[in-house]
Amino acid sequence: MKKFKIVYFVALVAVTLLATSCGSVKNMLSQASDIKWSVTPDVLEMHGDKVQITITGKIPPKYFHKKGILVVSPVLKYKGGEKIFDNKTFQGEGISGNNKVILFETGKIETGGELTFSATIPYEDDMLESDLVLKLVASDEKGNKYSFPDTILAKGIIITPRLVTEGMGVDNAGFNNAGNNGLTASESITLAEKATSYFKADLHYDLQRYNLKGSELKEADIVKLIEDVKAAQEAELVFKGIKVSSYASPEGELDLNTKLSGKRGKTAEKYITKALKKADIDVADLLKATTTPEDWEGFKTELSKTSVQDKDLILRVLNMYKGDAVKREEEIKNLAEAYEGLKTDVLPKLRRSKFNLEFETSKRTNAEILEAMQNDPTQLTAEEMLHGAAVTKNFNDKIVLYKKAIEFFPEDWRMYNNMGIALLNLNKLEDAKDAFGKAKDLDDNEKVNNNLGVVLYANAEVEEAAQFFSLAATPEANYNLAVIDILNGEYETALGKFSDTKCTFNHALTQVLSKDYAGALNSLNCVANPEHALVYYLKAIIGARNDDATALENLKLAINKDASLKERARTDREFLKYSQDDTFLSIVK
Repeated sequence: MKKFKIVYFVALVAVTLLATSCGSVKNMLSQASDIKWSVTPDVLEMHGDKVQITITGKIPPKYFHKKGILVVSPVLKYKGGEKIFDNKTFQGEGISGNNKVILFETGKIETGGELTFSATIPYEDDMLESDLVLKLVASDEKGNKYSFPDTILAKGIIITPRLVTEGMGVDNAGFNNAGNNGLTASESITLAEKATSYFKADLHYDLQRYNLKGSELKEADIVKLIEDVKAAQEAELVFKGIKVSSYASPEGELDLNTKLSGKRGKTAEKYITKALKKADIDVADLLKATTTPEDWEGFKTELSKTSVQDKDLILRVLNMYKGDAVKREEEIKNLAEAYEGLKTDVLPKLRRSKFNLEFETSKRTNAEILEAMQNDPTQLTAEEMLHGAAVTKNFNDKIVLYKKAIEFFPEDWRMYNNMGIALLNLNKLEDAKDAFGKAKDLDDNEKVNNNLGVVLYANAEVEEAAQFFSLAATPEANYNLAVIDILNGEYETALGKFSDTKCTFNHALTQVLSKDYAGALNSLNCVANPEHALVYYLKAIIGARNDDATALENLKLAINKDASLKERARTDREFLKYSQDDTFLSIVK
């Protein structure tokens, strides 16, 4: 009787093993709960606009049918739809195929280790609140398929790297402000301790004449010049010199114009020397005189100010004769007959002598500079005009001042560059790009290249922007390149580019993403705007990751400063552990 029982037991075990190893693949379905699934990271994360996961399954020994095939398909389900990760197929050791083999006896991969694989999908904004679901389908050699119950592996996605864009706005508190488009660069402006006051006026002459007209001496600019000189003397300003520049209009013959401009110069020198002597100013060696027989540049400038039709065409025609002064003179005469505006609005203004007197005065205040920009810009240097626009807060007002400065200093790249920054802040991207382009034409330097990169970045032309940033070795350009690295998920590369901008939000963010939490806190504590809501928000994330009690304190401070962060925090998977915490719920309600 004992022998029978032993034989019976052995036979029962053999039948059970045979049923598991050689029975239907469907048996795998009934024991599906025996597989222990896990995903890394346990809360999904977005990096470089991609979500990457590694799934591991612990399969019990004697579970995987030798003739079975198992297709594992991770699916991310969210409100806007679902996204299927690349699936993976595994097979039993009793069938041929190119899939990884799961051994029946151990439940391990044939080469050793657990069932594991990685998969990636692109991130979309709707995926923030989502479920990572695992779908399993087993099949046998006959094609019979058996679907397993879905398994939820993770809920939601951490998108902390996306803070980088908003972080640019925080960091701009310590740099030229350009919103969330990047750090811009302008030339630093230092005002001299002594300022120069310029008194300017023009003497005009009749066609082919050099004698002074009594009516011309009564013109407003000449009268004001003499009054300003007297006032300067009374204020005991130091006379620094005078420039007398005399011209002839370019429609005359070169020999005639050369003599004419020279005689106009002598007449103008004689007049101004006598006028200054009456004001007890001895010109002595402080007078410099120049003559320009054919004022071609003046012609172009005055023409641009008029409403003469076809002025662009006129300039193109005349540019054809750059090397032939005689032919150009002839063409100007012909055009003057065809265009009345040239005869009345352009050529008469070129028959002149220009006075430019310099007096040294004390350094002007901001108010004095701004008043002069409004009422008498001729008094100001380029640096003073740049300074006046820089201290003006309103961006529209800045642009008005830069445009005025460009009228007086059209060859100064800084005027266009700084105006471009103001335009960028108003999101006038095309206008900003045009301004930076003009600055680059005048001076192809690192700062202008960086700023062109910022405009391209704002236009979502990221690769092109990176090329311009790479041309510039400025701290701002390196910072902007680091931002692109963060967006690409290249955090270690980004860290190396913050050497000159360590006290910034985005440097701290990169440290958080690299899990250097102590370093991140140090960076946040020295940012230019430490009271910004996002600074507290990132500190809250650091606290949550470190199980620090300060997490919710900092989150409350962040939301108090910016209520829009309440909705973000409510769905932010960084705070998943607090989803049932009463304090957290009271903060985000």
